[in-house]
Amino acid sequence: MKFFKLILLQLGLIFNFNSQINFNDLYITNYQLEQTLLEVPTSTKEINEEQKIEEINNSITSDSKIKNNLKEENSNTKEQAIVEQNNEESVPENPYKNLTFSSSYEDLFLEEKSGIYNYCPSILVNDNINVFYCSSINSNEIKDYICYRKVNNENNGYYYTSKKIVLSPSENASDWDSVHVCDPSVIYGDFNYNGTTYHYLMAYLGCNSLDNQNNQIGLALSNSLDSNWIKLQNNPFIAYNYDTSQNSFQWGVGQPSLINVGNNNVLIFYTKGTYNLTCEMVELWNLSDLNNPIKLGETMIKNPNNDFISNADFALQGTTLYMVCDKHPFDNGILNNIPNESNIYRTNIDLNNIINSLQNCNWTQVFNINSNITSHKRNHNVGFFKDSYGNLIQNSVLYTIGDEINDFSSSLYTYRLKRLDF
Repeated sequence: MKFFKLILLQLGLIFNFNSQINFNDLYITNYQLEQTLLEVPTSTKEINEEQKIEEINNSITSDSKIKNNLKEENSNTKEQAIVEQNNEESVPENPYKNLTFSSSYEDLFLEEKSGIYNYCPSILVNDNINVFYCSSINSNEIKDYICYRKVNNENNGYYYTSKKIVLSPSENASDWDSVHVCDPSVIYGDFNYNGTTYHYLMAYLGCNSLDNQNNQIGLALSNSLDSNWIKLQNNPFIAYNYDTSQNSFQWGVGQPSLINVGNNNVLIFYTKGTYNLTCEMVELWNLSDLNNPIKLGETMIKNPNNDFISNADFALQGTTLYMVCDKHPFDNGILNNIPNESNIYRTNIDLNNIINSLQNCNWTQVFNINSNITSHKRNHNVGFFKDSYGNLIQNSVLYTIGDEINDFSSSLYTYRLKRLDF
């Protein structure tokens, strides 16, 4: 869950400034949820959008003229009605035609029920735009599921399929991910597991407590983006070793972000919160055989100047690595454990020495997502538009907005996804 924001902030302050804080005083009883949405990118291989719209309009105009002529010539005959019906049935249907539409500047996924939140998107663009995100299912119930929608961008807006749950908390109360599953990140590759090759890999955060502690990271596999996801039997893949000698808050590990750098060598970025620091970690694994994964290295990522990293997404563009993360500190208010701003950075890395590059990299800020741009109080949980392997395909993101109204619960259910270009 992302409700640990205040905790991350304070933990980060300890890491950066060596201050001492009593974490018992920072205990958060309410869960905080976060999400984001940005404009859907258009592939350079696709037909120019304006040309496509013009062709569609010309086709519609042509069909309309034919139908009008038929009406004039056969206005008083039964055959006229049959011809018109057959003509209409022969026109190919837009697969998104009868689905929900929203303007680019509205919430991406409108909810039929009240008391529902959406946040933390992971965007994979292949022949379609595929969005995985965290959401609640029942009105006014704080419980995270990982959901999926397929999106089509046209006419300065979005058509999208209905909400579909693709990963749920375990039904066994003793399992490590029985309370929440969230923070998805999905990539393509060839991942063998128990004798079957799967092409899609998801990393996700799971937890089995209501106090936001001991979060851990699991993996799931599928050959279909919208269904049949299976969890690894040996999850959690990245576990958190809770230090029982410390009587302090320990968030754990989570908020993963995946990049396949080739040959199923996968970078797993994640936030780590111990009893005395918050940092961003990265591990490099060969995941060709998930029954025998090979760890190739790990490091703590160097922080940008005057800040620390938490709640980050990453995307590769050639030898340039992009990162979007929380900006600290957070503003006071009802949602004071949720960032009001998110920063986008980039750095150059050596693909032949990735781990060392990330340990010693220098980040350059390229964009700041704030209320002056979005007109919303909280702007958090941002995800890049990436191809199947985790490469940035357009300078666009999905981000989560949150507004402060009345009380915490009311504010929580304002979490919606929106899009932005940078």
